[in-house]
Amino acid sequence: MHSAIYYVLNLLTLAALVYALRSYSHSKVNFFWLALFIKLTAGIALGLVYTNYYSSGDTFSFFEEANRIADLARSNLTMYFDFLLFSDATGFDIQYSWKPNVLFTKIVSVIS
Repeated sequence: MHSAIYYVLNLLTLAALVYALRSYSHSKVNFFWLALFIKLTAGIALGLVYTNYYSSGDTFSFFEEANRIADLARSNLTMYFDFLLFSDATGFDIQYSWKPNVLFTKIVSVIS
């Protein structure tokens, strides 16, 4: 049930972004729909390649790490905010705690 709600919310967000971007485009020769179709198709194809042919990768490891951080938020909100703001969560082992890509993982954890 929860996953269906997330799918609907994601589709509504995507539709709102497409509408906003479409209204922003003012060119006389409009390739918006073709470019959107190609971009979405390429994204889906890349996701399928990663899922079917690679055992791991940055995309999946960041997502798993973000879910671990989100689990920390569910169990100890104070430690979660300490980690988000200061990258300090005593007793919480995070794989990317001081690397530059930790910001991306933190943002994904908030969304998770």
